[in-house]
Amino acid sequence: MDGVIVAGSLVRVMGLAGRLDLNGQEGQVVSFDEDKQRFAVRVCVGSHGEETPPVLIKAANLELVDSGDAERFHKAQRSRAAACKAAIVAPAAASPPPMCFHDAVVVQGLQAKPHFNEQLGIITGWTPGTGRFTVLTAECGTLSLKPANCKPAVLDAVEGTDLLEQYPVVQGDSDFGGCSICEDNQLTLVSPWLSCCGQSMCNDCAIALSSSDATVQGCPFCRSPHPTQDTAVDNIRKHLRRGDPRAFYNFLGAAGPMGLPTNFGESEVCARALCGRGYNEALMSHGHGCLEAGFAQEGVQHLQRAAEGGLAEAHCHLAKVFDSDGQTYSHLGLISSDVRALEHYTIAAKMGNSDAAAALGAFYFHGRACEQSFEECVKWYRVAAQGGNKCAMANLAECLQQGRGCEKDQQTCMKWLHTAAYLGDRQSQITCDRSQIAQEGWWRNPPPPEF
Repeated sequence: MDGVIVAGSLVRVMGLAGRLDLNGQEGQVVSFDEDKQRFAVRVCVGSHGEETPPVLIKAANLELVDSGDAERFHKAQRSRAAACKAAIVAPAAASPPPMCFHDAVVVQGLQAKPHFNEQLGIITGWTPGTGRFTVLTAECGTLSLKPANCKPAVLDAVEGTDLLEQYPVVQGDSDFGGCSICEDNQLTLVSPWLSCCGQSMCNDCAIALSSSDATVQGCPFCRSPHPTQDTAVDNIRKHLRRGDPRAFYNFLGAAGPMGLPTNFGESEVCARALCGRGYNEALMSHGHGCLEAGFAQEGVQHLQRAAEGGLAEAHCHLAKVFDSDGQTYSHLGLISSDVRALEHYTIAAKMGNSDAAAALGAFYFHGRACEQSFEECVKWYRVAAQGGNKCAMANLAECLQQGRGCEKDQQTCMKWLHTAAYLGDRQSQITCDRSQIAQEGWWRNPPPPEF
């Protein structure tokens, strides 16, 4: 909007190359520096409720905000300051005491239920709001306990942890070779694995077999009948003794239909053995488990290790942790950063992760932590759509229809829209039905082969 920027003006920052995190932020002009020919702008309230130092910004990188939004801006600033100060008053509710996810503890000091005392358990969660641990015990089930009622236990005291010497995880570069069925796709630690013979197959082959009559015959490799859960766990233990890391992963119940073992001590050995030896998929799975359980710092550390190991999914998960749009883990005290989210989305997208590419397209579409670019937006939406992301297909179709960042192409637009609808995107289904191209529900027919 037109007007003169003066002290007290409400402005929006845009087009900064050196401070991408400030782009799109609103602030108030404090003064004008004659020497540097820049405005001093106070953008936000600090993390402890204090006013942050003003930032010197050129007039070309500022736009006046409608005066009608001034009260909304000041109200938001006051709310943020109050929230920051409230967090200082009760910091204990934001982060758990110095115990970790899956640490062994002994229940102590319960007066209302003294029969629970001296029970051995594993920490499986932390609730910031109540300041209590969730503890899984072998005899009493799940308990919600205050930190004072949890006495750290020696892990060796938990049944099953003495098996670490019996189960040495194979050292190596985690190269599991190619799929024995299609001889095409590369296998990983999390590829579908069969406990009877210890063979793996790729996801595509597993899906194809599950939809055919071949599964009735049992294992496609050794022809053994499908094991029961108890038999499967016994089979996995045989492979554990041989040091197969895929057996360790499956024993955790993180992959396959085997279910969790009843011996949580043995389960903890498997988790620590895999993470300790740097298996990226295990680090990411454990990191996600930590975050879901309320252990923010430990979860982020495991995800960062997996990302540093080159796992695209870990970069994508880290980006979601920092993405201010979702704020999935804000209740754990994690501070959002769109700049860090953009960094991890970019890395994951370049590594071929379609979810990250779709998110990256949205960042460029809205100009979040970057300069708005519809061309880059369409580029990454297309990468994500070609990778099978139905939301990106719908967004790409909209760009093609409106000619944003690309030439208008109604035919290609409808093909992507059809594919997204066929894959289950509800908004695309509604749009297809309103298009009046054919009778309602025409999108249920398979899309063209090239899509």
